[in-house]
Amino acid sequence: AGDYYVYALDAVTGRKLWDLETEGRVNSSPTVANGIVYIGSGSKFCYALNALSGRLRLEFMSYSPVFSSPAVSGETVYFITASGYLYAVDGNARTWLWEHEIKPYWIQLWAFGLPVPTPPPQSGFLWGLKLGRTVHSSPIVTDDTLYIGSDNKLLAIDLQSQQKRWEFEAEGVISSSPALVDTTIYVGSEDGRLYAVDATTGEKLWDILTGDKITSSPAVADGTVYISSHDGNLYAIE
Repeated sequence: AGDYYVYALDAVTGRKLWDLETEGRVNSSPTVANGIVYIGSGSKFCYALNALSGRLRLEFMSYSPVFSSPAVSGETVYFITASGYLYAVDGNARTWLWEHEIKPYWIQLWAFGLPVPTPPPQSGFLWGLKLGRTVHSSPIVTDDTLYIGSDNKLLAIDLQSQQKRWEFEAEGVISSSPALVDTTIYVGSEDGRLYAVDATTGEKLWDILTGDKITSSPAVADGTVYISSHDGNLYAIE
């Protein structure tokens, strides 16, 4: 929430089960997998919490706010920062005691050539990749590919090689989160268009122009794509 807290509520009664204070505003929706809650914040940290107790498992330093929701595939969690950086994090990792207090001094001593061991990587860190200048949409992940909007592009990232498979360029910023159905990705853009893109090749299949920019995310049901626009209309496209 905007008060820097993550809350767990009883779905039937609305009673608060637990809460946890973070370092910044929490604007993203949490992702829950394997009994763990993953969430980003407006500070420089992302979090992994025990879903039952709210106890902190991992406090991962992202160095930039995370406004999008994390994506989980297997035991790997993907956080994307507002500054356009993708982090792949071990979903089972734990922060060691005083890690973020001790490690900066450890790095300084090591950098000055003093006789200390090489600092270990941050707990949970697997790999990172710079995507673009800004990212506000949430990713979707298949077994081997991550799809995300960055700046005015829709990107497909190979999760094994950490290389870009393809990019599709829109005429406006993509802050909409993509939706994947079979082999087609649907995504909106601030150029006012809803795009359908081939998930394998990145080629545009079709687009439809609305009366204003699109920042919402498409929903697909029974072969119909639903999207709202800043022109005040909800569109249903077959």
